[in-house]
Parts: sequence; structure tokens; C-alpha cells
Amino acid sequence: MVVFHPQNWQSVASTFRSKIENGVKLKGEYMIADDRYLAWYAQQQLQLVSTSHVVKFGTEFVLPAAWMSKIKGRLPWVERRRSNLLAITFPGTSFEPSEIAHLTKNMTLKDHRGRPLIWDDATIGSVKNKIQCYLNVS
Repeated sequence: MVVFHPQNWQSVASTFRSKIENGVKLKGEYMIADDRYLAWYAQQQLQLVSTSHVVKFGTEFVLPAAWMSKIKGRLPWVERRRSNLLAITFPGTSFEPSEIAHLTKNMTLKDHRGRPLIWDDATIGSVKNKIQCYLNVS
């Protein structure tokens, strides 16, 4: 995961533009996508973010059956870990942030595999309000 704070890296755009203006060929592993270019550009300053602090939304909160997700959400070590999350990603199209931002208590969404997500405190836990607050502000 790359966490990028543009205010700390204003020179990245000018460096990229300079490469284009000077005819540098945009090929190679570090030019495949924005996140890879940023990681390549800032490689000397990168810091590790523990995988216990970053999760994929679907992987963390959705299990094959709703009752399983509710039990997982109530486990003390899961609650503790979730309260310390730094980032939740929304890859793919199963759970669009715009849909999640408008969920109300006990509404259900399903991912591309048909697995249910029930929007309640038992399933999502203490991060539920943080997720919606962030999504509504962004």
C-alpha cells in the first residue's frame, strides 16, 4: 500500500513532466501505474505500514454467511485490530464507496460472489461510523 500526501511531494509532478519534456520513454516497471511511479520516486523515504493496519473492505468485513461476519465482528481481538486501522481499501466493484456512504442500519449489500454485507454494529463494529464519516466528507 502506498499512502501519498501530495503536500509533502510537490516535486513529483514536476519531475514526471520533466521526463516527458526531455523525451524519456515511459516504460519499465516503475512507469506502469501512478502508485508504482510514486513508490519508485519516493523509494528512499518509504516506511512500512503493517498489514494489520490496512485491510481490503470485502476481505475484512464480508464472509460467506452474514452470521459468520457478525461473529467475527464481535471477537475481542478483531474489534481491537479494527479500532487501530489506518486504511481500508475498496478494490474492485463489489462495494462502491458511494453505496456504502448511503447505507443505513441493517441494510444489506452483496459482493460479486453473492456474499452479504449487513451494515450494523455487530458486523462492522466501531469503524462503521468512521467509514461513513470519511466517505461522506470525501
